[in-house]
Amino acid sequence: LSPMTPFERKIVHDAVAGVQGVRSESEGVEPSRRVVILVD
Repeated sequence: LSPMTPFERKIVHDAVAGVQGVRSESEGVEPSRRVVILVD
């Protein structure tokens, strides 16, 4: 996904946590840190 603020990344992580079979990780360095969604 595109770079996001820490607040926006938390929203994505929380949403993905409720989906079975996928997980999310943050990668990169601020201010270009982004969320990656992965299939388990």
